[in-house]
Amino acid sequence: MRKDSAAQRVGSILRDDLLDGNIPPGTWFREEQIAERFEVGR
Repeated sequence: MRKDSAAQRVGSILRDDLLDGNIPPGTWFREEQIAERFEVGR
């Protein structure tokens, strides 16, 4: 079984959200928002 890093997991979820239309094109993110949403460090 492969264990992904937190960065890979977050990137994968964000990419899927973008492709699925859950995040509108052109949306800006702050590191703090991403860290809080995914409960990871900056």
